[in-house]
Amino acid sequence: EGFREDDVVEIGVLTVRQGQIKDFFENAVIFPIIVRGQVVSLTGRMLSENPPSKFMHLKGEISYLFNEDALCDADEVIICEGPVDTITAVQYGYTAVGVLGAQAFKESYLTKFKNVKGIFGCLDADEAGRLGTKRLDQLFNGDIKIIRLPEGMDLNDFFNK
Repeated sequence: EGFREDDVVEIGVLTVRQGQIKDFFENAVIFPIIVRGQVVSLTGRMLSENPPSKFMHLKGEISYLFNEDALCDADEVIICEGPVDTITAVQYGYTAVGVLGAQAFKESYLTKFKNVKGIFGCLDADEAGRLGTKRLDQLFNGDIKIIRLPEGMDLNDFFNK
């Protein structure tokens, strides 16, 4: 309430499909991207079978990591692929942040890790994850420990099997 429909469509929370206004995140679990206590974006994981894309993000550039505030006082952190893997790692007692896509880690994110002593990368064990892991290793100049999962698994699968 209190928001103009055009504004909500413009930022991407609602979308126009077949001439009708629809929820952009229909059939998705929505995860807020929170930085310093403020919601700065939304991302979602599709629940439907065989979606065109497993994850959905609001329009615009992705400038944040999922659970980024965890970097403020972390000695060690695991870089995961997506919110679900990040949440699972945290539930199992690890400090974790999530990239919103296997190859979405940007060079500009490196400064966010300046006070972290131990950095671990654990992306999905698929082709996109392997490419993303290679990119992480290059960006951190080898100062990252890579956690390799069994083929076809992600961190959530690994912890819950």
